[in-house]
Amino acid sequence: MESYKIISFWGFIIATLFFGTLIAPSYAQTNEEDKTQIETMTIFGEFTPTIKMTPRIETNPGANEYTVKPPALDFEMKTEAIHSVEFSDLLPADPLPKESPPSYLHNYLILGFGNYITPYGEFYANTSAMNNHAFGIHLKHRSSQGGIKDYADNSFSYNLGDIYYKYSGDNATFKADLFLKRDVVHYYGFHPTETFSLPKDSVKQRYFLAGTNLSLESNNIDSRDFSYLFDVNYYNFSDRYKNQENIFSLHADMGKGFSLFNTRLPQKAGATFDFAVFNNKNVFPATTEWRPLSEMDTLEFSNTDMQLGIAPYFICDWGEYRLKIGADLGILRAQKETEVYIHPVLEATVKIIQNRLYLFGRLGGKIERNSFLSLANENPFIAPGFYTANFINKRITAAGGFSAMLAPGFDMKIGGEYALMDNMPFYVTNRLDSTHSFHTIFDKVDQGDIFVETAYSFSNKFALNLALHYYIYKTDSLEHAYYRPDFKMIAQGMYRPIERLRIDASFYFYSKMWAADPSQNAGQFTNVQLPALYTLNLSAEFCVWRELYLFVQANNIFAQNYERYLNYPTQGFHFMGGMKFRF
Repeated sequence: MESYKIISFWGFIIATLFFGTLIAPSYAQTNEEDKTQIETMTIFGEFTPTIKMTPRIETNPGANEYTVKPPALDFEMKTEAIHSVEFSDLLPADPLPKESPPSYLHNYLILGFGNYITPYGEFYANTSAMNNHAFGIHLKHRSSQGGIKDYADNSFSYNLGDIYYKYSGDNATFKADLFLKRDVVHYYGFHPTETFSLPKDSVKQRYFLAGTNLSLESNNIDSRDFSYLFDVNYYNFSDRYKNQENIFSLHADMGKGFSLFNTRLPQKAGATFDFAVFNNKNVFPATTEWRPLSEMDTLEFSNTDMQLGIAPYFICDWGEYRLKIGADLGILRAQKETEVYIHPVLEATVKIIQNRLYLFGRLGGKIERNSFLSLANENPFIAPGFYTANFINKRITAAGGFSAMLAPGFDMKIGGEYALMDNMPFYVTNRLDSTHSFHTIFDKVDQGDIFVETAYSFSNKFALNLALHYYIYKTDSLEHAYYRPDFKMIAQGMYRPIERLRIDASFYFYSKMWAADPSQNAGQFTNVQLPALYTLNLSAEFCVWRELYLFVQANNIFAQNYERYLNYPTQGFHFMGGMKFRF
């Protein structure tokens, strides 16, 4: 324990000094045209507030574009919470600034290789936007032999295919997307030297996702015109053991501006409509006698849930004040029971200093789906059939704080958020499975989040994001909010010492977390405290010439084998290098 504290202390000192060297060359931005908005998005817990209300977004929204832009190409080693805590898109799809549209290259081929026998390949093709049409394809593969010693097979493979189309007409924009994803992991949370030995294939888990998205959105720029957005989504998600989820959803947002009061902008009245059908099939073991999952006798359980909602709203902007009021009304049909819900919608913004200081607040509620897909994305080691999809009801949500531009290019957001939730998901070790897989349990939770977020950018040379979150949990029946930290810090930086070289870094720190292990105490929860964890990632990209880039990335530089989930340690130090071609 003492050695761990020493390592943690020096690791934290090294990371602080590193980011201090990034901040040292920074200075205030003076050119308004070079200002860049940096927005940090993380995925952990229920609330991840980011700097969304910066004045530059409101005053300079930017012009319409008629090409389908690729997402930022990432070189992280993340494997859905297996080998790193969180991740960010460290390298952009187009690192060359200020290129004219005719010289823009639409196609990318990325090839890389890392230790633990980790091949990486990605292909992205985007056609030129001719006659307002655009078409693209995105293919990606990443796999690894795992390399975590003293544990069962921990190799993994991730594969993605995405085809999309966009048409921009005079009055509306149509988008279509067809995607396929196939991921393979293993239940490796046990030591092969234990009293049983399992063949590699018996602990394999395979997830397959296929779906499509269609959307139609009006192009009206006059705030008084009628505007609309229609989204249709469908996907099928399944695993190797015949668990399956089919979801169809329809979302519509329609509104119209008008002038009843003398305000800076016209008022707007509208409503959102949502309809979704959720069909799930769970396949459970039929006996408590442990055998390889593929050899177990099983029981099947199927159910179909539906959600219907309408949320009328009214928006009024007086210049210094902006107010949105409304309600979220809906009907749930879940587990053969019908529930009617009503959540208020109230959002307000006060401009204390124009383009400098904003106060904001909101009050509301929300119904969200704990789906097989969302649970498996967060924890891919859930035992087959034990994911238990249902609805999470955020009965009350409230948030408030201020957003400020302290200096040109330097934004800050400070505030707090609270929610009272039914059916918040947690993960506990499955006592029936000697591979230490998990099952989901749900509890009523009061959750608070006090946060400070900053974003600084200077032209295209330097950028730094910092986010601090302090969480407060009060569970109803569980002793702890399992796998939820009390404190989280995320720092991300970018520095371009010369035009051809870009250096990125990210540092994550999580406080100690609690885990539940019923297998140690005859089915009763045994609380296990996981130590605090931190990780530092570095990457660099060098432009050899316009069509060729070289990149390197080092993840988990402190080589921690921390356990994001109990009995599932991560990979240690990971290095990757490769090339990116543009053509």
